[in-house]
Amino acid sequence: MIETIDNIIPKSHQDQLLNTVTDLAFDWHYMEDVTYVEATERGQNTPGFANLLVNGTQRSGKESLFMAPLNEYLYRTNQKLAALHRMRLGCLLNNSDLEHNNKHVDYNFPHKVALYYLNTSDGDTLVWDDDIVTKVTPQKGRFFVFDGSMPHASSCPKEHSTRIVLTYNFTTQ
Repeated sequence: MIETIDNIIPKSHQDQLLNTVTDLAFDWHYMEDVTYVEATERGQNTPGFANLLVNGTQRSGKESLFMAPLNEYLYRTNQKLAALHRMRLGCLLNNSDLEHNNKHVDYNFPHKVALYYLNTSDGDTLVWDDDIVTKVTPQKGRFFVFDGSMPHASSCPKEHSTRIVLTYNFTTQ
């Protein structure tokens, strides 16, 4: 199951979210590796920035600002949110020549992954379904959903300076 919906929310709301995360007052936190909390192998890590809005029961207090894309998706697909396991903003920089960052699965239990792209950039998301690789290019307002059991990887922009994406890990009822 892979779905892509462009302009999931109105362009005025897209602009508001991008302006929020690019404002100097917004908190970004340095990560030695954008895939994992702790860096893994030397030479395979890509530094970047993140803001962990939801992590299990921990809430930042700012998560409600970023729920519109997920809520609209759930409404359009007639689904109800059972649990929001994690919501994380990620800012990848033009700082890597790797084809893609570390291939991974976020959780080892049934869940869905949704990506909401806050800006237009290069730096595709790759998702592996057996021998088939799906590549999705970041486009402002694009919402991309797939089964969380599918390995996936981000990639850093080469032509643009940043790639800003909001990741939701969730289950539905």
